[in-house]
Amino acid sequence: MQEEVDSTISKFKLDDTVKNRLTNAMRSRAATFKEDMRTLNDVLRAAKHPKGALSLKLREIERGTFSARSYSPLGPTPAERQDMERAAAAKEKGGDDKKGSSRDRSRDRSRDRRRKSRSRSRRRDRD
Repeated sequence: MQEEVDSTISKFKLDDTVKNRLTNAMRSRAATFKEDMRTLNDVLRAAKHPKGALSLKLREIERGTFSARSYSPLGPTPAERQDMERAAAAKEKGGDDKKGSSRDRSRDRSRDRRRKSRSRSRRRDRD
């Protein structure tokens, strides 16, 4: 556990204060340590200011609101990409029986109401 924390600290050139906070936070999360470290490393790689990003994530851990993500801000891993491709292929193979999504139907109904409203007002103007 300490080796992974040390490698993360040295990789992103973080100071001892952040190292101590990270070590203490990870001790309390031994059950999800690997997922948490993977998420933290992804966040730090994507961050413009790694120290600030880690401080925010440590605050979430301390408050109990942090959850390890199954995705990376840098994009999906090759295994995740393969899963997404399989899901897309299955969706195409199964076909889409609906005419359109509920959002499209709602938009069409709204458009129809506006058209009816305009036509009524135009009739009143002609009379």
